[in-house]
Amino acid sequence: MTDEDKQARIRRLTKHPKWVKSDGDEFDTCQKCNHPFGEPVGDIEEERWKAERSRLCKTLEAAMRSADDLYDLVQYDDRDGFVEAIKIMLVRARNVGK
Repeated sequence: MTDEDKQARIRRLTKHPKWVKSDGDEFDTCQKCNHPFGEPVGDIEEERWKAERSRLCKTLEAAMRSADDLYDLVQYDDRDGFVEAIKIMLVRARNVGK
């Protein structure tokens, strides 16, 4: 795993951390969790990503309902394409981790 991959993984897990710098130019630790920069994060908690996946699916389902409500108010041309795009995202979100 490269340093960029490690940094990206830490950023995903801690949701946009602020890195604390020491005397040098390199980042030392995450301000939020004090995790050393460049060190492996370890295993991702299963319950945490399942909760995030569930939240995303619920948000996409709400977006689909909103698209239908908007169509009831204003009939726009590309309703089917719009709903199909949300369905594709919903299927992909439901299949994360499977």
